[in-house]
Amino acid sequence: MKGFYKRLQIYLFIILLFSISLFLLLSNDRTKLDNNPFSSAILELAAPVQNLTAKTFNFFRSIVDNYLLLINIRKENLLLKKRLKELTYENQRLKEMKYTNIRLKKMLDFKQNISFPLLPANVIGMDSSPLGNSIFINKGTAQGVKVGMGVVAPEGVVGYVIRTSRNFSSVIFLTDRSSGVNGLVQRSRAKGVVKGTIAGNYCEVKYLLKEVDVRKGDLMVTSGIGGKFPKGVVIGRVDKIENRPDTLFKMALLTPAVDFYKLEEVFVVLSSMRPDNNTKR
Repeated sequence: MKGFYKRLQIYLFIILLFSISLFLLLSNDRTKLDNNPFSSAILELAAPVQNLTAKTFNFFRSIVDNYLLLINIRKENLLLKKRLKELTYENQRLKEMKYTNIRLKKMLDFKQNISFPLLPANVIGMDSSPLGNSIFINKGTAQGVKVGMGVVAPEGVVGYVIRTSRNFSSVIFLTDRSSGVNGLVQRSRAKGVVKGTIAGNYCEVKYLLKEVDVRKGDLMVTSGIGGKFPKGVVIGRVDKIENRPDTLFKMALLTPAVDFYKLEEVFVVLSSMRPDNNTKR
């Protein structure tokens, strides 16, 4: 224990001596050119200490600076990510507005080209049954919708109303086997009845006389007979023709013009009778 205190006293004395010498060196008039051995020795001892102190200070300062830089980069990164999300959302919103405007323009053009009262409606749901052959729209008896009224889109015939409430209606697709629309081949004017099928993804054209001119690719439109649809609305295109020797008719398969599962807006045909001259066209 005595040896420890003795060594401690020596170390303290050396530190004290070094501190006094360093003080004298630093407090010496800097304008005097004094290069005595004592000051040189003190300088020789103090310079490495000062160098080590400076390096240590610079090291820790660089750590602090880098840490602060990383914090700033992280904050900037979070801000950029947030901005990216905002721009992505805005981009999607603008795209949706663009597609909505395209659809609404098509509907407006379609309505302007048909001289019949049409009621626009939004598709708000689809039949959840396995066949899924009907949709729900946001217009009902309060807006003049009645059971049996035809429903169309700019692309063509959709189907007709089968149920109504005050503000909503159910619309069955053209492809449902219970549906039926009187049509004619646009090119040859051959008449037939377009019926849905069990499969539900195409239609049959029935009661086509064998001698009529019907070809693959022919466009069929509504004939105006039956009262549900005005004349000339597109139904679909003929894909296949079958001649049946045991009947007086031939049958054609038709692909509807409307993609029923992409519908968002439709028109209810309030009347397929032409308006009188006092009605605004």
